[in-house]
Amino acid sequence: MEGKWIPAICPECLAAVSALPGREKDLCPYCRKFYQVSAAAAAFQKIYRPASGAAASSGGEERHIVGFDIRGGVLRRYNGAAREVEIPANVTVIGPEAFRGSDIVRVIIPPSVRAIGRMAFAESRRLEKVDGLCFAETLEGYVFYNCRLLKELDVSGAVSLGEGVFSRCPRLEKVTGLEQVLVIPPFAFTGDTSIRELHLEGAKEIGPSALAGCDSLKRIYVSEQALYANEKSTGSESWCSYTSASSNMFRPGRCPELSEVFADGKPLVLDEKTGSLESSVRRNLEGSDLADRYVKSCRWKAEGRCPYCGGHFRGIFRRRCRQCLRPRDY
Repeated sequence: MEGKWIPAICPECLAAVSALPGREKDLCPYCRKFYQVSAAAAAFQKIYRPASGAAASSGGEERHIVGFDIRGGVLRRYNGAAREVEIPANVTVIGPEAFRGSDIVRVIIPPSVRAIGRMAFAESRRLEKVDGLCFAETLEGYVFYNCRLLKELDVSGAVSLGEGVFSRCPRLEKVTGLEQVLVIPPFAFTGDTSIRELHLEGAKEIGPSALAGCDSLKRIYVSEQALYANEKSTGSESWCSYTSASSNMFRPGRCPELSEVFADGKPLVLDEKTGSLESSVRRNLEGSDLADRYVKSCRWKAEGRCPYCGGHFRGIFRRRCRQCLRPRDY
């Protein structure tokens, strides 16, 4: 076994380190103090107790338990080269950017983990599978940002999500277990072009642009409280546009394929027109909350501004609104 790294625990700073078994003493890279290799290795085995089958991954590659910077139960950084990683037991927090930009393909999260820090797995473009994510109660901002190969996530234990937590995952098709989440944060699913259905019945609030760019989203289940919380907001200020409880009309914000919306189990009538607000008003909406929006829209249009949000246009040949990014269509 000479020349092969083994996991150990520094008795001084309690960091997870790598040591050579042929040495009697080694230097901790964190606290810069020497420790007994045999005692430190035994401490690691006693604390983390790796599973007996942990060395046999699906691809035959050894799962690395070496390469973790762990201090006080917080996994600060993974510095290993394994493609399939099993996080040691008793880690309670996966710290910010712990795996950011790594080449891991699969990660196994232990039941001890309760929180995952900001951008912990962001830009891990080879990451395909996350096991044990259901144990985490808190996922901070942009945890899986730009994980381009992820297809499915289970967040059934989560009660708190951060901004943009699943954004820019173009192959993400399914996110289950959102029932306990009361607030869907801004930009939560932005750019997730493969999601077809979302169950957000438990959410009381859905943040701005949470579903922007969900080009394949066809069916969504929400609560009426979340649907009409910001009834008059449009464009980049709301996750949907031109909602009106009195008219039972719903118009999705930048979700072109959305065809079925259920609020507290009741189907809503969708305004399938993607261009003009006038078409909504002409559908017997006079007297509803959209009447004010119509007046504003006409004024903004006369002033050369965006009729949807009142923003100003930019660009020379293809003009788009600075706020809601809609093209100028008049």
